[in-house]
Amino acid sequence: MVSSFYIIDVPAEPISTGSIKLQWFLPFHRYETEPSRSRCITVRGSCRMGAEDSGRNFLVPDSGTAQETHFQIPRSRAEDSESRLQRYSRSTSLNPAMRPSSTTCWRTIRVLARSLLQPLSPRHLHLRQQPLSVLPRSTISPFGRRTMATSSYPLLLKQPVKLACVQLATGADKTANLAHAAEKVREAASAGAKIVVLPECFNSPYGCDYFPSYAEQLLPSPPSPEQSPSFHALSAMARDNGVYLIGGSIPEIEVSADNKKTYYNTSLTFSPAGELLATHRKVHLFDISIPGGITFRESDVLSPGNKLTVVDLPEYGRVAIAICYDVRFPELATIAARKGCFALIYPGAFNLTTGPLHWRLLGQARAVDNQVYVALCSPARDMSASYNAWGHSLVVDPMAKVLVEAGEGEEIVSAELNGEEIEKARRGIPLREQRRFDVYPDISQGYELKSP
Repeated sequence: MVSSFYIIDVPAEPISTGSIKLQWFLPFHRYETEPSRSRCITVRGSCRMGAEDSGRNFLVPDSGTAQETHFQIPRSRAEDSESRLQRYSRSTSLNPAMRPSSTTCWRTIRVLARSLLQPLSPRHLHLRQQPLSVLPRSTISPFGRRTMATSSYPLLLKQPVKLACVQLATGADKTANLAHAAEKVREAASAGAKIVVLPECFNSPYGCDYFPSYAEQLLPSPPSPEQSPSFHALSAMARDNGVYLIGGSIPEIEVSADNKKTYYNTSLTFSPAGELLATHRKVHLFDISIPGGITFRESDVLSPGNKLTVVDLPEYGRVAIAICYDVRFPELATIAARKGCFALIYPGAFNLTTGPLHWRLLGQARAVDNQVYVALCSPARDMSASYNAWGHSLVVDPMAKVLVEAGEGEEIVSAELNGEEIEKARRGIPLREQRRFDVYPDISQGYELKSP
């Protein structure tokens, strides 16, 4: 079991030699497989070098690594050598005047490496220049590491797909709301949409006063039509139109064995066959108070969900579902993106205070943070209602360009999503290869996706 792990890098700033610049680094990975009182530790050492020619192309070894090996050395020697490497790294990184010529540089690396790697045979210490191949300029970072993959990644979105956001007007009559939603889903599907998104609380008015009276029982699943008419209406909409349907959200009631009632803001996702694929309960409740703006406390009535929801759409790939206020928390989006989602989908009902401030901004932020598509689907604005939704449903691409945006009223907006656009963004700005998980943690590590 590894009890400690760290890397020491000899500085990687380019060293000029005429028209050629050398970039180099020598990482040492230290693994302790025995208690700290042990006399020996296991070390892995490697070295590689790159160059920039007069055509400003970066050159790196074909294999990317000059030598790599595992070995054991006495603890005292390791600690002394590591300390010397750290001092050398700091001095040459912070003081350009102290940077040696390339010849001295390689000689120094060999000396320091030889001190640390002494138990190895000489052939392991030969830092030879391997055959070089030309790679695009962006393949080497300022720290000497590759920042763009030389091998291709699989497309997150397997084939292009049209996604539609239905900005729906709702009223007090649930039956009428469901019938109207079915009409609009049919309209979106007839225009070629294969993924259709409804807004938050599409079957009822939005507000704490309405949640209990409009809430439906979803468990055990499937509920009866009497327990949840919205569940069965959504299933029929998806099946009748052959679409993946992200059913906005509805108020949910859960009744315990002792008759305790708990309410949630819940989104249901259905397959083109009308089967339930996922249930997402809003994780972050909308509790805010903006002086001169709006005060709202969902937690007065609702309880929060406790999981990230990622849904597999077999023909296309994975999408993540979250609701409204969830969009303000980048952690959900980051984990979902690193779990392979091509789109983050948020049914939401921002208001006339937060909408103009942050609705579009947050959609673009989640897109550019994670280099994926983002869809925000709002109810239409109704100034006669107790809660006035912002509207402006939109779809954002992986480079944060707003592809389409609705106005205030009832409207269907759609956009073509393409996996190549995700890869294009990630190749051009290669964040996935540049992240420094030696400096900060990868929050997606250790997170296990729960059953949707």
